Amino acid sequence: EPIQPFVTWICALYARLRRVPFYFFTYENQEKAWWWPVSFFERFSVMAATRIVCATKDAAKLLQRRYALSADRFAVFPETGIDTSLFRKLTPWKKRKPILLYVGRFLAEKGFLEIMQAKQLCDQAGHVYQWIFVGSGPMRSFLEQHRKKNLVAVPWIKPEEVARYYNQARIFLYPSLQTARWEEQFGYSMVESLACGTPVISTPNT
Repeated sequence: EPIQPFVTWICALYARLRRVPFYFFTYENQEKAWWWPVSFFERFSVMAATRIVCATKDAAKLLQRRYALSADRFAVFPETGIDTSLFRKLTPWKKRKPILLYVGRFLAEKGFLEIMQAKQLCDQAGHVYQWIFVGSGPMRSFLEQHRKKNLVAVPWIKPEEVARYYNQARIFLYPSLQTARWEEQFGYSMVESLACGTPVISTPNT
């Protein structure tokens, strides 16, 4: 975000004055036209960095391309992991009911409309599934308008309760869409689902 390059620049300046190694983390994976002072702060920080830690390969490629840097200046790994003592497989997949699950914000860029279209097609074809949506967001009212007996909307709940839903579902849906200003970074819900032994249907974003 625009304020972050400024804060990072302050840290880079401090590290240079103290003559100590300087590292920063970035998850930004899309080209954006920033106001020129923001671009200046970013350039200074990038060129001053001993190493740049990126959440994704795309984030590393973006800065490599923008500033013509070598790959050895970068390290790539996700922001963090998940608690596998909490998110773990408790129910065998074959014993689960025909439940399709979504966990996250109710937004168009999360593929929300595509999920609803898939539901309509499945209902018309006579495929009986229960569709569970866990979360909240601007499209909640849209979801309420299309609520039927096989659609359940659950507000935000505690992580241990989310893990229970993952263990009930046969399939987890997360078809997030790339926009001009945003792309999925990591998709924690997908990893939580997989840790619970629940297959994921998603899209090929970062």
